[in-house]
Amino acid sequence: MKLYCIDHAGGSAWFGTLADANAGRKQLGAAWELVEVPTDKPGLLGWLNAAFAAPADAPPPAAPPPPAAPPPIPTDYAARAVFEEDLWAAMSLPEQLHFAALAMERARRARFLED
Repeated sequence: MKLYCIDHAGGSAWFGTLADANAGRKQLGAAWELVEVPTDKPGLLGWLNAAFAAPADAPPPAAPPPPAAPPPIPTDYAARAVFEEDLWAAMSLPEQLHFAALAMERARRARFLED
């Protein structure tokens, strides 16, 4: 498989067609280089590992920071109502619809048990 690579100040740009590579050459102001990439799975994996693997002397990536502790749940009624409104506002629409349907079902069952 033929790919076209343009090395420029911002990194590398890869193109799959000559027309795209020529357009990229004009836009980036650098010449493209033809790269033959193997199409069989072992060859492709070997080429990808050789071309894009980090050097052996590169430092390992930094560990992500630990997650922040969740805020404490308020105990008084007014503060808890505001807390729950904030939780509701942070939910996506599908989550809101899910919880609204659960509340409606719970209310329907409670009314059914009263009758």
